[in-house]
Amino acid sequence: MDGGMKDRSAKRKPRANAIDRVVAQNLRSLRVRAGLSQADLGAAVGITPQQVQKYEKASNRMSAARLHHFAHILGCGVEDFFEGCPPEDKIPNKGLGASPDEPKFVAALRRVQDPATRKTLLRYIKKLGKAA
Repeated sequence: MDGGMKDRSAKRKPRANAIDRVVAQNLRSLRVRAGLSQADLGAAVGITPQQVQKYEKASNRMSAARLHHFAHILGCGVEDFFEGCPPEDKIPNKGLGASPDEPKFVAALRRVQDPATRKTLLRYIKKLGKAA
């Protein structure tokens, strides 16, 4: 970029979604229920109290390993962090399974044994996607 300007758009973190916010709220509730401060919990897992606060505000997302570690320290199951999450049908799905036909389509494609045929099918699918 010109003039020493940095492109920050590539480093932008995705916004917290409904599930991230529920997990964050549950982390706080479980921590308080266990009688721990943010500093106590942070020290137990090797992070700063500020990082715990960011997790509890859903400013930062937690890895699966971090959730597992928190669950161990707080004496709960990982599933407890997801208590109160919205039903799956209320969560936007932009990946596989976004439509009811996609799993059937993928299953049918997997049954095609010949690599050349699979490659041809993929080429056609890409063309159809561009035409739509």
